[in-house]
Amino acid sequence: MKTLMNKPTWLAAAIVFRLLLVPSARAEIKNFTFQGTISVVEDQGFVLDGSITNGAAFEGFYIFESTDAESNSDSTVGDYWFTNSTFGVVVKVGNYVFRTNPRHVNFLIEVVDRPGSDNYLLRSYNNVCSQPVMVDHIAWQLDDSTGTALTNELMPVTPPALAAWQSVFGMTVSGGFFLRGTVTSISEAPAIIPERPAVTLGEAVEVRWPSRLGYFYQIQSSEDLETWTNVGEPVLGDGTELSRFFARQAGKRLFYRAEIANFPQ
Repeated sequence: MKTLMNKPTWLAAAIVFRLLLVPSARAEIKNFTFQGTISVVEDQGFVLDGSITNGAAFEGFYIFESTDAESNSDSTVGDYWFTNSTFGVVVKVGNYVFRTNPRHVNFLIEVVDRPGSDNYLLRSYNNVCSQPVMVDHIAWQLDDSTGTALTNELMPVTPPALAAWQSVFGMTVSGGFFLRGTVTSISEAPAIIPERPAVTLGEAVEVRWPSRLGYFYQIQSSEDLETWTNVGEPVLGDGTELSRFFARQAGKRLFYRAEIANFPQ
């Protein structure tokens, strides 16, 4: 008959000490900015205004968290889903800014590491545009038929080395139109939440403020600088100075501000 024996206390202490030495992953907000060139424009329904043509330059960024949990049971595939309003992708080209809808974020980064086939994919399923245009998908896919671009299916925390990949599918934006482009450069930038901008009031109650590309701004009004009320719908920034006009209200002295709508306080 076997008898149960307790492990020596020194061994248990050594195991605990070893576990304490293992560094824990620290969550980081990552912001990768990119630039590229449009190669395909399909707009048979004339949805767009003609400002996007073959050869047009585009720019943008995508934001994600480095320690997001992997959700695919396949050991060669890492699926990382994001639903927080902070995360998503922004693409500016021509007179348009396309971006993940911060109210309904459904943003995926997928990493595939298989013998003879590596893939890096990001896709945004719920999107909005700075113009009244429907946007179904924003996606970017890189492929490597040699299977050497990746070493595992874990979330990459540095920008993809473009020289190690082929851009067969590239960056695509689709709705009642289709755009395809090639990302030619990508780098990491600080994930900075912009401060609330200063606003200027014109004679006709015009509110003007400098915007940051891809961020939503909500105009708010107040009579006492304490209680603020939303005025109109959020406005998508495109990197230029924006403005909105509001009717004067007789007998009221109103103050206005532009609040960052992506990051509610």
